[in-house]
Amino acid sequence: MRVVMPMAIPEVLRFRQRTGADRFDEMWEGVLHMTPSPSFQHQLQASRILSFFVEIWCSRTGGGAVMQLNVSTSDRWDQDYRIPEVSVMKADRLPQDEVMFVRPNVVFEVRSPGDEPYDKLAFYADVGVEAVVVVERDTKAVQVFGLSRARSCCCRRVTAAGHSSSRSTSRCGPSRRGRARCCT
Repeated sequence: MRVVMPMAIPEVLRFRQRTGADRFDEMWEGVLHMTPSPSFQHQLQASRILSFFVEIWCSRTGGGAVMQLNVSTSDRWDQDYRIPEVSVMKADRLPQDEVMFVRPNVVFEVRSPGDEPYDKLAFYADVGVEAVVVVERDTKAVQVFGLSRARSCCCRRVTAAGHSSSRSTSRCGPSRRGRARCCT
């Protein structure tokens, strides 16, 4: 079910903030996307991904991995951000100060029914994310999107059984605000 409200009702926003229901809300070019808390299976999948990076990858590389932190840039983080399940950063992209956003190298999106991870590809390319990994919650199938600011993306699908297929690099067109829009 999708609901569109022409304007935000202050009482609803205050209630969501007071109860913590706004925890997973995202701002897309000034448009508030109010999303519910992910299901147990969705969060379990995301936790497993984060656990690998925290326990194995980070200690070996000096990088970092976090769950559910705003991805954006310093000039627009309060009006245009996405919140992937997991953000992974090499050491050179780790924030030095307390910040409300990160610019990760790779993000992981667990896709449950009704989720919009493919609609986020252009945004992620625009803010410098190098790859987006979409994991299907139910089948565990994986799609890896290599992104570039040159408006191209390449998709590699990997099934839970490990079978792989590639889609050739496709040119992406501009979105309504001139940013990259990846083709899915």
